[in-house]
Amino acid sequence: MTILRTQASRSVRPPFGPGRNRSRRIIGRSLALVALVLFTYFLIVPLVMLIIGAFRTSPLDPAAEWTLGGFATVLTSPSTLNSIVTSVIYALATTILTVAIALFFAIVNARLTFRLRSFITPMMLIIATIPTLFYVLGWNMLGTPGSGLLGRGLTLIGLEQLLPLVQTSGWAGLIVVSSLKLSAVAYLLLLAAVRRSDQSLEDAAVTAGTSRIRAFFDIT
Repeated sequence: MTILRTQASRSVRPPFGPGRNRSRRIIGRSLALVALVLFTYFLIVPLVMLIIGAFRTSPLDPAAEWTLGGFATVLTSPSTLNSIVTSVIYALATTILTVAIALFFAIVNARLTFRLRSFITPMMLIIATIPTLFYVLGWNMLGTPGSGLLGRGLTLIGLEQLLPLVQTSGWAGLIVVSSLKLSAVAYLLLLAAVRRSDQSLEDAAVTAGTSRIRAFFDIT
């Protein structure tokens, strides 16, 4: 019996021998090298060319000269300040509206009980994965007064003055559509925090005389 066990133990080989482990390491290192090359070519090289081009008269011309004229042109241009102010206004308005929309749907999903709340998270995932270009084109098509479903509906009920809110050709539509798109990602980030908040603490604060809104923002 001892001899049979010894022979059986010798005949059993490990499922992964040294050769297979070595081949796996080689494949893993090769894939890592390919990923590093692609990352360098598609991200690092364009960034380096952009930085070099900022200090040259032409980024691709070998005979180009080194200069700071581009920075002087930008800093002395009268439209630079206007562009900065416009960008800040757009960023602030979009951020405030995005957080408000995302927080509203996160509270509805986490605190309220109704049948359709299970569709909120899948819809937000779909909105987050839709490419921005197609999302904007879809809203423009919906808001077209003559052929868009939303545009024709608002015109039919006499609310055509709301059409600029769904068309990205103006300030209002640009902010609203951008906020609706970004609110999907913000919702996914805020949902876990809202669910982890203890509602009993809010109830205790309200019982002590604090308003419901202040209790929510102070505790959550």
